[in-house]
Amino acid sequence: MTASIRRLLAREAAARGVSVARLREVAPQADPATRTYLAKFSLPDADEAVSLGMTATLTLADKASERVAKLPLSALYSQGGDPSLYIVDDKGEVALKPVKVKAYESNNVVISGGVDDGAKVVALGVQKLDPSQKVRVVSSLSF
Repeated sequence: MTASIRRLLAREAAARGVSVARLREVAPQADPATRTYLAKFSLPDADEAVSLGMTATLTLADKASERVAKLPLSALYSQGGDPSLYIVDDKGEVALKPVKVKAYESNNVVISGGVDDGAKVVALGVQKLDPSQKVRVVSSLSF
C-alpha cells in the first residue's frame, strides 16, 4: 500500500471517528476454551486520546465486499409483495421501506440493500404497525 493511500484511509477513518488498524501479531495456536486466535493490532495514526492497553471493537472492512445487515426474521414485513422493514425516524414515526434480501436463515434475515447504516429498525410486532403510527424506541426488553 502506498503512503498516499495510507494517508487517504487515515483521513477518511478520522472523519468517521474510527482509526485504521494494522495487524501486528497473531497467536500461532487457538485458545482451547474459546477456539479463537488472539490478534494484536496497532493504531499508527491514533491521537493522544488512545492509551496503551485500551481495548476496542475492531471491524474488518473491505471496500470490495458487499455490506449487509443481519436482522431477526421478525423484523421483515411482507404482505404478498416485496419484503420490507419498518424504519423509525427521530420523531418516532415509522415508514415502510422495501429491502433487498440476500439470504434467509433459521431465525434471521440478511439484508443487502434498502436500509441506511445506523437506521433504527422495528424488530418485533411489525404485523401490528401502520405507517401513520408513532413508536417509542427502547434499547432492550426486560421481562
